[in-house]
Amino acid sequence: MKAVIIKARNEQVRVDEVEVGEPAEDEVRIKTAASGVCHSDYSVIDGTIDREYPIIQGHEGAGVVDVVCDHVKSVRATERPGGEQRRRRVRREAC
Repeated sequence: MKAVIIKARNEQVRVDEVEVGEPAEDEVRIKTAASGVCHSDYSVIDGTIDREYPIIQGHEGAGVVDVVCDHVKSVRATERPGGEQRRRRVRREAC
């Protein structure tokens, strides 16, 4: 999938292909259709918010759950995360 990658503070962002591994037994994978970049993302770029680099930016995503692993019970494949799942923060389930 494509991702916005910041290699270092105040460096120009790049859009590159990244490989997404298979989820663990207590995770889901979401096929991302779009992701926004907001002011907090810009704050990471300019160093106002301190993070370790490199980092993939964009946390306001939209997509569909495409893989649900065995220990996840609160989400189903083809669901669009949001609503109730967002309130629960689509958290990792306890094994």
